[in-house]
Amino acid sequence: MADRTYTTILLEYENLLRFGATSGNETSEILNAIKIDMSNQYHDEIEVKVSRWAEVTGYRMFFKSKPVEYYMQAKMLYRDGYYEAAIMMARSICEMICYDLLFYVEHPFGSQKDVEKVNFRKLAKHLFRTNVIGKDTLDCLNNMYDLGINYVHPKTAQNPTEDSKSILRDLGNTLFLIYGVKPDSDLKSGMKIETAYSSFPDIAKCYHYPIDVFATPEEALEANQYSVRDKKAQNRTNLQGAVYDGNTKWPDGFDPDSAGAKKSKN
Repeated sequence: MADRTYTTILLEYENLLRFGATSGNETSEILNAIKIDMSNQYHDEIEVKVSRWAEVTGYRMFFKSKPVEYYMQAKMLYRDGYYEAAIMMARSICEMICYDLLFYVEHPFGSQKDVEKVNFRKLAKHLFRTNVIGKDTLDCLNNMYDLGINYVHPKTAQNPTEDSKSILRDLGNTLFLIYGVKPDSDLKSGMKIETAYSSFPDIAKCYHYPIDVFATPEEALEANQYSVRDKKAQNRTNLQGAVYDGNTKWPDGFDPDSAGAKKSKN
């Protein structure tokens, strides 16, 4: 086998190595230096990050499921500029979708562990043949998987920035077709509502990107898209723990009147 020749060396962030090998005041100084670096990085790039995050976000509500939760993480990878990682995660989510859907239908692939050893194409094709997914969804899953494979076994030109945006938009469309919540038909009494990012407490311990709150769920659903024009009609809070039952049940400790929430029309 021919010797491999490397031409570039990657150097780790020195402060991280020092942080793990020091103690006392020196550790505190290194930690402060790292915090300043991270803060400056996010401050300088925050507008770009928000724009990236928004451009791959197109739907308001999904039923909670593993593919959707991983999709939220993939979007945050893209937001922070980890394009290849976002692509690879999106590819894996295509497999997760198949595993999840097959769990609820009859199939010839054996146990759940056996299913995970079957070629992705066979799983997706079976879901199509049994009318679990449509032709458009099948094609989209295959196209996303192909795009991901091109980053494992490169065969064609790569454009990570555009490819990651494209795959996440297609993934969002596909997930909404399967797990999307249609307000006029899917909201049922007793359903729990959580913010989409509450599954990631290590990102922000006390703040999970809260959603807008109205005095009743019905009024919230009348607003098909968020608006920043009418601040008096909206109040932001964390809805984790709220329950949809036709009458509003606010999270513990939340007072809609004192918060200035929009009044019911009834």
